Amino acid sequence: MEVAKALGLPLLEWHIKSTTKAQQGLYGTTRSAACAIRSSAIRACKTSHYIVKGMLWQAFTSETPVVLLIDEIDQGDIEFPNDLLRELDRMEFFVYETKELRQGGTAPMRLHHLEQTKKLPDAFLRRCFFHYIRFPDKETMEKSSRCTFRG
Repeated sequence: MEVAKALGLPLLEWHIKSTTKAQQGLYGTTRSAACAIRSSAIRACKTSHYIVKGMLWQAFTSETPVVLLIDEIDQGDIEFPNDLLRELDRMEFFVYETKELRQGGTAPMRLHHLEQTKKLPDAFLRRCFFHYIRFPDKETMEKSSRCTFRG
């Protein structure tokens, strides 16, 4: 992404699908965790070994500022953006499996890419600045991508 490149910051990309849950941006657990939790193997290993850090966790705890692209945020469930509001505002979340409150350091620059297929909730939109990028003309596309358009 050009914004991250221009700022000299690392880019984290979180691609949203219709099945994506806000929790996945924070963390998830490995498939083997469910089996281990049901068995005595959990006593031999720490629960934290089964935690997989999501993109928000990575962005919140990065030692340097990052650009976090939440790509196609409007593709998620209608409640998806609202489910993120508390974590995005406070930069903290609770990991229930380890009983830890995880707090962020430097706030990531968040970019939300919209396809405008669904309307986002007003509470979420009030926290955003909008910049519409029009589709480039034919000459610009040919210069930037070295493509030849036939038509």
